[in-house]
Amino acid sequence: MKEKVIILFYPLVDPSTMIPNLPFSVMNLERMVRDLPVKTIIIDERIEPDYESVIVKHKDNLLMAGVSSMSGYQMISGKKFSQFIKKTVNTPIVWGGWFPSVTPEIALNEDFIDIVIVGQGEIAFRELVIGLLQNTDISSIPGLGLKENGITINEPGPLIDEKLLPNVSLDIIEINKIIEI
Repeated sequence: MKEKVIILFYPLVDPSTMIPNLPFSVMNLERMVRDLPVKTIIIDERIEPDYESVIVKHKDNLLMAGVSSMSGYQMISGKKFSQFIKKTVNTPIVWGGWFPSVTPEIALNEDFIDIVIVGQGEIAFRELVIGLLQNTDISSIPGLGLKENGITINEPGPLIDEKLLPNVSLDIIEINKIIEI
């Protein structure tokens, strides 16, 4: 059996301005699952606008797709990504970041979002991935919002000191392309 794949999408913040920053929101998630039997692919739309070919290439082994989104243009770009996932493969689409943390009910009312992570997402994300890998119940994971018999938003877990978490890896991104921006 082929290794399961997680795609984490960092949408454009502003299509007219390329902001030279690292996609820390998705890099912070990757560090939480690198010891699990999954391959994590980060798509930073600034440097990989053709996310469709990546999705098609991995659709048979896709465990889940995640989108990090603030309010604003990232929601538009994340929606396009999520809608492409929905029409290509049957896999959970998880949104995290400021938009779903502040307005989880609004996010879950969208047909292209299956799960949201509210608040600091690292621990909830790890528990979600483990639950999906083991095909176990994820409905009580702190910080998750789900569409199960209506919309359920679990209380966030406790805040974790970032220094206690694994280090972020720069090897998982194309840092030279970000520097060129």
